[in-house]
Amino acid sequence: MTAMLPSSRLLPATIVAVAVVLGIKTVDLVTFAPSAGALWAGTTTALEVAGTAHVIGQAQAATGQTSAFEPPPPPSTPQATAEPSQPAVPPVEISPSKAADGAQDVKLRQSQIEEREQRLNEREATVAATDKHLKDRVAELVAIQSHLEALENERKSQEEANWTGLVKLYENMRARDAAAIFNGLDKPVLLEILDRMKPAKASPVIALMEPESARQVTAELANKRTRTASIN
Repeated sequence: MTAMLPSSRLLPATIVAVAVVLGIKTVDLVTFAPSAGALWAGTTTALEVAGTAHVIGQAQAATGQTSAFEPPPPPSTPQATAEPSQPAVPPVEISPSKAADGAQDVKLRQSQIEEREQRLNEREATVAATDKHLKDRVAELVAIQSHLEALENERKSQEEANWTGLVKLYENMRARDAAAIFNGLDKPVLLEILDRMKPAKASPVIALMEPESARQVTAELANKRTRTASIN
């Protein structure tokens, strides 16, 4: 009986040591973020401690002793610090005077836009009227040009008819009489007549003209026909 006393006295001390180790492990697991290896080591230690406690419990049950030691409660986890709440932003209040000023500005802006649109419409109407006037004026000028061309063609036809009649007159005359008249005619008139006469009628007349007059009229007639050919 005396030999078993040391063993029974060692049981409370052993339980205390086991509880202290278990509490330290629990604090380490709660305080720090363990890795997978640390979790496995802690689990193994807890299983060993649980097995030891089971063996001690069986020993106490066999001896009929009870331990007055109670394991300390696990440390409480620190509560997360609450984040400071942001102050609420007060609503922006718009005074009636500012609202009235804003409405007046909008009304003024709208009035300016309407005035600008009116000016643009008036300008477009003016441009359209000017364009129509120019088109009408161009049509009038085209009509006048067509009328002038018609008059010019008519004048040329009448002039050509007059020259044709005069040429027939000299073609029907005797060559000697026509040559005597040609010697005293102005060069421009003589050139127009000779240029329109048939060669069979003009050659005898030129042969009976004065030699100097015949030479000059022949040279000028050749130049006239050359200029006319180059123009055409």
